Amino acid sequence: PLFCFNSRVRRCLWLPVMVLAIAGIAPQSALAAVSISRAEVNNGSLRIEGRAIANRAITVDGVAMSTSDGSGAFRISRSSYAPPGDCTVDVNDGSVLTVSRLTGCTVRTAPPPTAAPVIAPDVAGFTANVGTPFLETFAFFPASLQNSPVVFRIESGALPAGLSLTPIPITSSSLFPVNGIRVQGTPITVQTSAFALRATDANGVTVTRTYTIAVGAPRPLTITPHEWGPLAEGSFQNLFLDGDGGVKPYSWSISAGALSPGMSVIQDAATVGLVRIGGTPTLAGTHTFTLRLTDALGTTLDRAFSVSVSPPIVGVLQEVAVEPSVVGGATPIAAVRFSPAPGAGGASVALSSSSPGVAGVPATVTVPAGETIVAFPVTTSAVTASTIVTITATHAGITHTTTLTVTPPSTNPPPPPPPPDPDTVTITRAEYDSAKRQLRVEATSSRAGATLRVHVTSSGALIGTLSGGAGQFAVGSNPQSVTVRSSLGGTATRTVTAK
Repeated sequence: PLFCFNSRVRRCLWLPVMVLAIAGIAPQSALAAVSISRAEVNNGSLRIEGRAIANRAITVDGVAMSTSDGSGAFRISRSSYAPPGDCTVDVNDGSVLTVSRLTGCTVRTAPPPTAAPVIAPDVAGFTANVGTPFLETFAFFPASLQNSPVVFRIESGALPAGLSLTPIPITSSSLFPVNGIRVQGTPITVQTSAFALRATDANGVTVTRTYTIAVGAPRPLTITPHEWGPLAEGSFQNLFLDGDGGVKPYSWSISAGALSPGMSVIQDAATVGLVRIGGTPTLAGTHTFTLRLTDALGTTLDRAFSVSVSPPIVGVLQEVAVEPSVVGGATPIAAVRFSPAPGAGGASVALSSSSPGVAGVPATVTVPAGETIVAFPVTTSAVTASTIVTITATHAGITHTTTLTVTPPSTNPPPPPPPPDPDTVTITRAEYDSAKRQLRVEATSSRAGATLRVHVTSSGALIGTLSGGAGQFAVGSNPQSVTVRSSLGGTATRTVTAK
């Protein structure tokens, strides 16, 4: 038969059954296995019952927990017991052990082995170019102490000239501010460098990995223009371009042809690739020129361009408007409107009043370049009878007029009839086209016969009058919000949508 002696590692021997009669000792039942009648775990308490050799110490997994009585019976009860992961126990009376599975116990799966520490990324090397900024992030996984700093250093070899190890700032958006490092800089020499990067965490766990960085020649120079807006004589403009490749710093020049008078090449910083051709062109026509980019090594690139400068923008006076009626002594706000907006230098509009003593206006008002509406005050005086005053605006031979009725204050008037309810004004569209500098407004009134006027909400300045419930006005900048006022008393305000 096979007999196993007490040990969690089974040690078993094949022994022949022999009849012993030495020194008067009878054959022992000591080699009989321990008999288990109950073995269970319940809420952390162990209970085992069975029979063994009489008056023997009973061990469980090598720990003495009970003694059998004269008949060999034993009982084990132990609280705060943590069963082994496989839910089996070795019960022994000092002779032959018995392996018993515990009821009420769940076998636990062994945890996966701990991953070996590594340095990422898992690549052999990288490529770079002279003059082009290089940045690569390296990280140590897994750190034995989470969120503890990892120390990196070059164990052997060297980085290419111009590159260095750089800590990642804690404020960086990188995923590895604590257990990572950067190799960054701008290579300055064509070369291939091998280096061993060593990482050590707070517990002294260390790993080393070898990489190579092959630095090639500078990338070819390129010149790429941004999207350019139109050029007009007398109007300031910038034409932006990007340079790339080669080795910075850059210098820019005109190698052939000529820019429009009033414009020049402007390099705001030599260490970046952005350059602009800016200024106020003073000569309309087509201008062809060649732009040259030169890098720090003297390498050059030429690219030809042709731009057209349109004649000066001439603003056209379209309207002068004011509130239709005020009580003498008030100061209503009037406005002139241009379309298109005046060009460089703006436009001076001559103003006059048919009755300056009743309603006075400034002699002139200036509309700045690029603006389409400018307001001006009308100063009125007290009158004893209603007086109609004509206000005239003139620019470049174009004249527009509007009328203002100045009324006396009422004296002991009879109680007025209840005013009619104002109409309801609804603005269905208010859009500003920034490319065309046009404002489109559409609105309706709940009552027939209403005249609808569009005003800038913030200043009250008049933009224009709707015709058939719609109007399109040249406006130099987005008014952000417009208010439509009805001659029947209703108003509505709406935010302008830019497109």
